[in-house]
Amino acid sequence: MTFILKYGSFFLFLFLEGYCLYLTAQYNKKASDVAQSTERFYSGVIYNNFSSLNKYFSISEMADSLANQNAALLTRLESVKYNNTVETGTVRFPLDTFAVSPDSPRVKLALEKFQYIAAEVIDNSIVRVDNYLTLNRGSLSGVKKDMGVISADGIVGIVRKVSPNYSLVMSLLHKQTSISAMIRRNRNFGSLIWKGGNPKHMTLEYVPKHAEVVKGDTVVTSGFSEVFPGGLRVGTVADARVDNGTNFYTIDVLLSNDLNKARYVYVVGNMGMEELRDLRSEPQPDIKIKKKRKP
Repeated sequence: MTFILKYGSFFLFLFLEGYCLYLTAQYNKKASDVAQSTERFYSGVIYNNFSSLNKYFSISEMADSLANQNAALLTRLESVKYNNTVETGTVRFPLDTFAVSPDSPRVKLALEKFQYIAAEVIDNSIVRVDNYLTLNRGSLSGVKKDMGVISADGIVGIVRKVSPNYSLVMSLLHKQTSISAMIRRNRNFGSLIWKGGNPKHMTLEYVPKHAEVVKGDTVVTSGFSEVFPGGLRVGTVADARVDNGTNFYTIDVLLSNDLNKARYVYVVGNMGMEELRDLRSEPQPDIKIKKKRKP
């Protein structure tokens, strides 16, 4: 009651002032045009501000959408590597001397050898001896243990544990990391490992010393792994040496991927991984050579 008695006159003045402006705009053409113009101006300002605010809060959703689109494009790009020509309903592979039907299981497996799942890094470390990342995708999204993880700048790591909605990734910066990689220029390959220390550098071992390795050479995945496709960028040669008494290089590789900045990644699924593992797990038959009896 005290508030009304104190400020009632002021609010009554505002109401009457507003009503007078309304009457003026209603019965005076010039005043009406000014009022409509002012209304359109401020409506535009409010709409633009609201639109900008809405875009700001939609950034995360837009980023997820773009990441999913990129994953689909990566899958299609990988398929192109296995498809040499498509003519008259047949698919011919680079090393094949015959054509096969595009709907055969063999063709489908080759064209879909790798598939990609977009994910976001929600936890990361680079300062430990054994470093891990956590992704916001799990088994419900198709992520499985031992799948590879890459980003737009290169390889990131390998999935080690999976829950329905999350997955734990062993980073490249881990003492158990061993990735098959090669010098792109001459295709000599070795094992990429991390010896700790600088998170921007790894070591490529077991490249034979007869190979020509120079500073600046590009290092990529070899494709001999069941985890990563071949040709993914790893980094460049920063230094190469052959230690005394060995027949192999020790190569310092400057990584192209700054794992400290990893945000959006892709989980790589090899559709033929289980078949490869079953094949490799089968015991190899022993071959016995019979000795000729002496006459």
